[in-house]
Amino acid sequence: MSLLVGMFFVLMVSLVIFGILRKSNIAGVKFMLLGLNLILVGGIIVVDDSLNLGEFAYIIILIGLSLSFVGFGKRN
Repeated sequence: MSLLVGMFFVLMVSLVIFGILRKSNIAGVKFMLLGLNLILVGGIIVVDDSLNLGEFAYIIILIGLSLSFVGFGKRN
């Protein structure tokens, strides 16, 4: 059940990010770099044994992935 709630949360956050950032005038490369940074940070959190953040690291990774896709879709 918590997996479904987490996926719904990630989907809603991704849609909000996609809607807001799609209309901004910031270059797509910056969004892609921000997304890659979030993916790397989330991956480090997942691999680290001393941190007990549960599913938050995977949420960070999915948000970074959605930012990368938004940056890839921007034309400027």
